[in-house]
Amino acid sequence: MACGSSSSRTASASAATRCGAPSTRSSTSGTRAATPATATRSARSYVVSARGRTAGEACARVLAAADPDVLLRKWSVPTLAVLDDDRRFTDLRSALPGVTPRALALALRDLEAAGLVERDVVAARPPFAIYGATRSGRAVRRALAEE
Repeated sequence: MACGSSSSRTASASAATRCGAPSTRSSTSGTRAATPATATRSARSYVVSARGRTAGEACARVLAAADPDVLLRKWSVPTLAVLDDDRRFTDLRSALPGVTPRALALALRDLEAAGLVERDVVAARPPFAIYGATRSGRAVRRALAEE
């Protein structure tokens, strides 16, 4: 229905609302005022399972091994996890399903800037780059492998 062309009162109210005009209805159904019991509800407490504690400890080890700002980016840890030996960009891309070339390039650039990955350009025809984990990158890989 177009703006301004309504045949009944309720249709005109909904049409006005759709067109950006303020609604003329004054109904309070669907809204609740905050009562003191709901406004001052105490904080919930959560119980961490043994599996959750194990995962938390593993995450703490990984984040302690290098700069957390770099490691908390989406593709940083998976990229380090597949860098078991020196690999070309296409090998890394095929080992990481779902990663786009841009995301992988950004992750490798960030990891290289953080000193976790080294990039070696091979002067062949055509030139290509080989990526490998540095000592710090291998420390992160070891922290990932621990259980």
